Amino acid sequence: MGACRNTIADWIGLYEEGGLEKLREIGEPGPEPGQQSIPPTVMEDLKERLSKPEGPKQLQRDPAVAC
Repeated sequence: MGACRNTIADWIGLYEEGGLEKLREIGEPGPEPGQQSIPPTVMEDLKERLSKPEGPKQLQRDPAVAC
C-alpha cells in the first residue's frame, strides 16, 4: 500500500470509531502551511553559521587531492 504500518493502524482505528465518515476527515499529509519544525530565529542563526568559511564548507574535500 505504500503506507507505514502505524498509519494503517491509525486508519483502522478511525474506521472502527466512525466508519468511512471518520476516515474522510483525514486531511492532506504534511505540516500546516507556513509551519516550520525549526523556529525562525534558530533557522536564521543556522543559515548565518553555514555561510561562514569555518563552517561545513571547510570540511569538504578538495577534488584536486587524491584519496
